[in-house]
Amino acid sequence: MIYAGLDQGNRLDWLGSGTIVSLLGCGTLLVVLFFVNEAVVKRPWAHAEVLLSRNIGLALIAILLYSLTSLSNTALVPNFLLNIAQLKPAQSSGMFLVYAAAPMVVLLPLSVYLVRRFDPKVPLIIGLSAFAAAGLLGTKVTAAWQVTDFVPMVLLQAVGQSFTLLPIIVISLSNSDPTRATAFAAYIQMMRLGCAEIGVSLMTTFLRVREQTHSNLLGQYITSGDADVVGLLTKLKSLFASYGEGLAQARGVGTLAGLVQRQANTLAYIDGFWLTFWFALAGLVCVALIGAAPPGPFTPKRG
Repeated sequence: MIYAGLDQGNRLDWLGSGTIVSLLGCGTLLVVLFFVNEAVVKRPWAHAEVLLSRNIGLALIAILLYSLTSLSNTALVPNFLLNIAQLKPAQSSGMFLVYAAAPMVVLLPLSVYLVRRFDPKVPLIIGLSAFAAAGLLGTKVTAAWQVTDFVPMVLLQAVGQSFTLLPIIVISLSNSDPTRATAFAAYIQMMRLGCAEIGVSLMTTFLRVREQTHSNLLGQYITSGDADVVGLLTKLKSLFASYGEGLAQARGVGTLAGLVQRQANTLAYIDGFWLTFWFALAGLVCVALIGAAPPGPFTPKRG
């Protein structure tokens, strides 16, 4: 129910919708009742005690931050190319195949090797740093960017995707009670899916609100009678002169409004990339605070 509420929240205006309030409220109640049940039954399947450790808590927060910073790859770049660059998915899919998917054929085995031979925090730091760099590159985006402009960013995101999730899971499992590994693995899966939905819902709402804010701010500089505005509308009107006097004026105003909206959307995406950058930095702070794991089956095999 929480998942459904998050998935449809932006479309139905969040707490302005009785359906969303009911889904989130009832879902939260069921989660609370689940933990109460796990606390009182004789043989709990997934007692919350499996989560009560500094390293585990920080690892779970790192999973959330990974899900949020990876939105630069899973949401921002594809949606920018679709909504701002006005490209069909088929026109940009080749770039993602060559520069995002193909490098992972090499990067994923390398990530496994690093996890087996070194402290899992090493590849995790590399991955989050790559996401931070990709987010920082994204803050330079303009409405004129096309597919090729995103290649460096997508390559960094491929490094981030390959070097982040597996080390987080290994760190979490290596700090958990081996006798409760199955229950803890279920919590990790819940975090992976739930955090992804939280991230998409957060970013969708964030972009919508920021686009509205930037549209309002830009609109304050476009006033009736302003010389620049009148000049641009005159040029646009002449382009649509063949449609007739009244329709040419309307099309000119509509075109100007579209240009403002496009720029407002671009500024919103820049804000989104800044957000993913800060999420990556917060993830690096969490990793720095994670202590050494006790010896066990996930201890790196050196030599």
